[in-house]
Amino acid sequence: NTKDWNKAKDFGEKLASDITSEYQCLNLDVENIFIKLLLANKKKYAALVLKNNIDFINSTEMDIRNNSFINVKGIEIINKNWCNLMKYAGMFCLDQFMFSSDKNEAANSILKELKRINEMIRNNGESSLPIEESCFKKKMKITLDDLIIFKSITKPLDQYDSRKAVNVTVAK
Repeated sequence: NTKDWNKAKDFGEKLASDITSEYQCLNLDVENIFIKLLLANKKKYAALVLKNNIDFINSTEMDIRNNSFINVKGIEIINKNWCNLMKYAGMFCLDQFMFSSDKNEAANSILKELKRINEMIRNNGESSLPIEESCFKKKMKITLDDLIIFKSITKPLDQYDSRKAVNVTVAK
């Protein structure tokens, strides 16, 4: 566990080399350096991936944003069955936890944004709540298009397991 990019890369390369030399059937390499990782379970994670070698310890949030990206694999945030508003809310939550250095600050920011979204849903897409300054591009208005699920239904509804398909539950 280090905040030094070079140390992390060197450690990863040494570990990969040691394992590859011990087990010839494996060929490991360093693909990414994660700043943060949310591991839901096997093959389901979200990670803040460092693109460039930067002084992570003395970096601002903007420096980190400009030199990293969020990589999401297998987590429901990218599910095609979800409407755009749910995708936005999920990505906002991930963004707050990945880029914030304080988890309580991230949680408070998420709660405020969810309250703002709730108010927009209840008030014809508009909100009177103030929009907190953020590097994340916030939704200014909710439209009907934000609530549409674009996943199509190709067979009769009774042939689907609605517990696995949100679009089928909505259609029923």
